[in-house]
Parts: sequence; structure tokens; C-alpha cells
Amino acid sequence: MPKLPYASDNEVIAMLERYQCPTPFHQVRTLFMGCIASPVESDWQGEIFEHVWEGTPPEFEFSEDEDEFTEMILIGFWNRLADHQDENNPFHLVRLNVQPTRESIQHLTQVRLQELDGFFKGLFGYERALNLPESAGDALDTLMEIESILVAMLPLLKDLGKPAGPASMKELVSKCEQLTMIADVRINQVILACQEARHHSKSSSEPRTLH
Repeated sequence: MPKLPYASDNEVIAMLERYQCPTPFHQVRTLFMGCIASPVESDWQGEIFEHVWEGTPPEFEFSEDEDEFTEMILIGFWNRLADHQDENNPFHLVRLNVQPTRESIQHLTQVRLQELDGFFKGLFGYERALNLPESAGDALDTLMEIESILVAMLPLLKDLGKPAGPASMKELVSKCEQLTMIADVRINQVILACQEARHHSKSSSEPRTLH
């Protein structure tokens, strides 16, 4: 069969909105990416679609609509993400136009937390621990540290009693950008390490539990 064209982000977003997907696009991306990288051998990959719709997948009026959805989301979009299992084509978290304001930084923080949550869930599936290469485990440790930092930031951003001048906000935007770049690197380390481990059918570390 001919290879189907990849679905663009805008096409995928429009399709998700058309069928009222409760999971935001940026989280769907990382959920799929984690699932693609995952060494879990179970029914998780087949159930990821239902998970995105929180247990209530969309209903299609016509078979043509279902075919269009499958070709775009479960083939075109999935295959485009799968191509990131190549060190020359790294995966990146979504980039946002962040302003030095509480609201803008808070939105960025929430998006990053949803992205990390999606990647963790996609990677682990229903498992509490995975047998991963040491490099992947170390990268996950860093990602969880980033998650903890972002979680701690949210209440501070929401607390209007905390002083936050323009200089402080600009500095915080810069730090968030640094965390994003670190997260990109670490996510790709997990992706490549898992891909190599699957290729060689072996692992090099003890199971690690994601809390």
C-alpha cells in the first residue's frame, strides 16, 4: 500500500476539535510519543485512542468519516511522531509565545505539566515500573525534577500577594525556556534509549517506578 501523507499539526488540531477531544493537542502529542517509545508489551498501544477520549471515543456518522480520522490521527500523525526515534529528527515540546506576565507564564507552566504527564502516561501505560536502560532512567529522573519545579511554580504565580515586577517576570520566562530545552533533551534521550533497547532486545538497569 502507498505510504499515507503525514498529517500537519493544524489538521490534527482541527480533527480533534471536530470530535470534541477532551485532551489538548499538546498532551496528545506527548502521550502518543511516550506510547511509541514505550517498551511495554501489552494492549496499551491499542487502548491509547480510547484513553485520549477519556473512555468515550467519538462516534462516526459515516464510514468515510471514520476512515478519514484513522488515516489522519492513527496513521499519518502517529507515523510522523514515530519518525522522532531518530537522533537527526528530535522531538520538541510545543513552543508558545510567552509574555512576561503571570497569566502567560502560568499558561506555559500548565501546558508543560500536561505534556510531561502525557509522556509519562504514554511511556508507562498501566505499569508502575519499567525495565529501562540506565540513560533512560536518568533522563526520567530529570524530567520528574522539572515536573516538581513546575508544580511548585503554579501556586506562586497564582498568589497575587507575591511581588512580581517586570524584571522578575522576564527572568522567570528565561528560566522556563531553559527548562523546556532541558526537557526536550531528556525526552529524546528516553526515546532513543528505548528504541535502541528494543532493537537489541535487552535492558541495562533495574525497574524504575514513576511516582
